[in-house]
This record gives sequence, structure tokens and C-alpha cells, in this order.
Amino acid sequence: MDSLLFEKLLVIEEDKIDEDFFCNICNNIMYKNYQCTNGHIYCVSCTEEIKSKNAGCPECRVELGSISVNRYLERQINKLQIFCPNKFYNTKDYIADEEYGCGFECSIDQMESHTKECEFSFVKCPQNGECELVRKNLLDEHIKECNSERVECELCKASVLRVNLKKHYQSECLQYTVACRCGSKVKRESLPLHYANECANEMVDCIYGKLNKGCKGKVQRSEMDKHLLSSNHHQTIVNSFVSLREELELERKKLNQCHTKFQGQWRVENWNSKFCSQPKGYVLKLNFSIGNRPLCLQLYPNGQTNDNKNCSLYLYNYYDLPISCNFTFEIVAGKDGIKKDSVSSVINSKNGKGWEDFIPAAKKEAFGNTLVINFRVKITSVVHQYFNK
Repeated sequence: MDSLLFEKLLVIEEDKIDEDFFCNICNNIMYKNYQCTNGHIYCVSCTEEIKSKNAGCPECRVELGSISVNRYLERQINKLQIFCPNKFYNTKDYIADEEYGCGFECSIDQMESHTKECEFSFVKCPQNGECELVRKNLLDEHIKECNSERVECELCKASVLRVNLKKHYQSECLQYTVACRCGSKVKRESLPLHYANECANEMVDCIYGKLNKGCKGKVQRSEMDKHLLSSNHHQTIVNSFVSLREELELERKKLNQCHTKFQGQWRVENWNSKFCSQPKGYVLKLNFSIGNRPLCLQLYPNGQTNDNKNCSLYLYNYYDLPISCNFTFEIVAGKDGIKKDSVSSVINSKNGKGWEDFIPAAKKEAFGNTLVINFRVKITSVVHQYFNK
């Protein structure tokens, strides 16, 4: 019974069944179920597969070490009315055998006892091991005709026993045209593609089901347009984007926590002999990164915009978003040393902050021909910006 797809045996249409009866992973009816400690329910085979991968519940991520059976749901599903599996040629493509199949209908919990006695079940031929399985009620007729004569199937060219030829067409030949339950005539080999892409009666997920927190509806393919019009999918899309934005913020926060500090030393050679004589606006740059955030120290030996020839020093942000940070610049040179701290500065993208008069003009030559700048930068947060248009 575990291998049967009960949704293929239903007496009533599949879209009339409560959606809670279907596994959220494989979309099959949960003849047997397991639920996590938070009440999320899946079929037994999907649960066992998740446990084998040491993964948690797909919905809440709780470990599946302690699981239970939802008995109420199990009882409700067992009341569903189904056709006997022997109504069909086989339980692979579930094509109904209208001429010789069993017409009995029962609930799922009655099916096992019925199939043990069903006269339409398939049995082995006692005379020839090469024979295909035969319906129990047709066995005597089959034995009268049974022999070892073989013929070639006109459609697929397979070699089969003459006595099996009819059953070969009905349940095996891939080139044989069968009637789908939607009314279409399809070659057996094309049935899987037909079910996946064309069959009007096939139950399919709502096209918005793949969105984060998307629609969980299952409808017949022919009813999809009506479903899209009847449900509030606009709100589903909005909720999905809100959820994705929250997840993105969380991931960015995690990234920020991984790489938030940088400490370095910048040695500027030929300070007195070359750079102190450069014109206003002349700049030296030192590029570095904290995580994936590109930053830059920019040193103006004779000022960026000021006319007093004081040396300017700035920290520039070349990341796509503003950053909030603390930074320290320090020149260690005895009594002439300089140290300045910035506390909780927000630096916009492509902008800088620092000191226009970091080194007074009168002190610039006191540092000799090598200027050594120690610097420390700590990013406290990335400032996310959202715009409504």
C-alpha cells in the first residue's frame, strides 16, 4: 500500500480534497504521516529522507529527532473513498481498464482487506513463467490459450508471447495510444510529459507557490486562471518581498559581524623632499577593504580646499551604502605626535570624513622624510536605505 498514489485512486476529483491531506514536499496524499514538535506534517517517506540527511523541518528548522503521528489527520484521510487498484491496468500510469477492471469503491482503510479477496487482482500463470500477470478471474481462460508461441508487437517491435499480446498493448507498449483521464489520446511513452505540462485534470501547484511564503494552493491545471483571479495573490507577492527583505537584512548583519575592524600603518616616503611642496588639492591615496566594503585614506599634504597649507586627512567610503564607523588617525613622533578620534560617524557612499587641519603647516617638516600614520577603523553598522516610488 505504501507504494500507491492514492490521489490517482480517488473517486471524487482531487481538487475537492482538503489541501491539508497532501504532503507539502512531494504533494502526495499522506496515507501515513509524521509531524515535528511544532506540528508541521509530512508523509513518512519524505520525513525519513529528511532525517537521513540530518536536516531539520523544512518549515521551522526544528530537529526531527522527536516526531509523532497526527492520528486525527490519519483517520480523516483513511475515510476518503477510492477505487480498487485493480480497476487499472497497472499502478504505474493508472490507466483505467474499463472492460476487465474491478469496479469496487471503498475507503482507504477498507482497501487492504478488499484487495486480499479481489477476483480482479493479478496472479502468475502456473504453466508458463514467461507469461505476464493475469487477472485472477481470467486465469482459466488464459490457461486454455497459454503456449510458447511468440509474436512481434506491430508498434514497438518487441517480442512477446502471443497470449500476452493484448496485455502488452494495454499496460506495457510505449508506442500504444491510451486515453488520459482528461480525454486526450496520448502515446504511453509521452504520458509523463503530458501529465507535467498539458493534462487539464492534473493537480498542479499555484504558480506563486515558489515565492517565499507563497500560495500553497493546488488546483486542476484547467482551473488555474480562475484560481489566480479568486485569490489575493497581490498580497502574497508583497508578503514574499517583505520576507525576502527581512532575510537579506539578517544576512547582511551576519556579514557585518564577520568583518568589522581594520588596523594598519601607512608609511609615506619622501615626505619632506617631495610631497610637502605639492600644490593644494594634490592627494595621496591608500585603498583597503573591510569585508566586502572598499575604503580609502586620502592625504592632502597642503590641504584639499584650505589656503593655510595645513595637511588634510580623510577616510573615504566607496561601498554602495552608507556606513557608520569609528576611526582613529595617529602620528607617533615624540612630543610632536598627533592623534585624533572620530566617534560614530556616518559616511555616505563616495564621501569622506576626517580633518581638514590634521597636521598644522608649522609641524609638517618635523616628521622628517618618512611620515608614518597608524590608523584604526571599526564599522559599527551598514545603513540600509529603502525608497518608496
